[in-house]
Amino acid sequence: MQSATIDELKKFHAEHYGPAQATLVAVGDIDLDLLQSEIAKSFDGWSGGKPRGGFPDASAPKEKKEQTISMADKPNVSVIIGQASGMTYREPDALALRVATAVLGRGFTGRLMANVRDKEGLTYGISAGLANDSFSSGAWQIDANFAPQLLDKGMASTKRELDSWYRDGITAAELERVKTNLIGTFKVSLATTDGLSSALLEAIHRGLDVTWLDEYPKRIAALSLSDVNAAIKKHLQPEKMTFIKAGSVPPPTDRG
Repeated sequence: MQSATIDELKKFHAEHYGPAQATLVAVGDIDLDLLQSEIAKSFDGWSGGKPRGGFPDASAPKEKKEQTISMADKPNVSVIIGQASGMTYREPDALALRVATAVLGRGFTGRLMANVRDKEGLTYGISAGLANDSFSSGAWQIDANFAPQLLDKGMASTKRELDSWYRDGITAAELERVKTNLIGTFKVSLATTDGLSSALLEAIHRGLDVTWLDEYPKRIAALSLSDVNAAIKKHLQPEKMTFIKAGSVPPPTDRG
């Protein structure tokens, strides 16, 4: 970063940014002919960019890894536990694993917040989710923050919830609650032009037809308990996940 020059930045921008891979989404009370005319006029002569290339898939974890990054001026400890998911968003098990993960760590009704934070008071915040899977296979991870003096207890509690979720899966009641929440949240998000345009662009980036916006609630509703619990076992390996701690990590003799 320190050695980067303005000429290098200009060269990179010219090579990678342009209409070759651009997508424009417009939502609202649109005069389509006028819009197309204005686009043609405003972007006339613009060239550059290149089609997006393929990305290599991240490999499944082979062994457990741990990394500690000491940052003395950081008043808490940020923790990430995760692995490559091995899936893009559009693959068959992606929604099932998302639903299962929502039970573990989405919002205040997720098991992690309900137990590690609300019941035991061990964390400022904790969640689980999948990410970075629009263009390539993505990641599955838990994110949490702990006070240094609560780090060991917080890590143990988090691992307990992860292991229980992985071993026993989710319940039928949890499945129905999360289905209702995800479908409702999705439909509400489409109520504004900003939300609708973002959803359309997201579908295009994921290689999905725009009809996905109509199909999503149906596909979530159709997931069975066996589908969801099978996806957990098929794609995750808690015993081989990477554990990262960054912040004011106390030495072993000061912990506990």
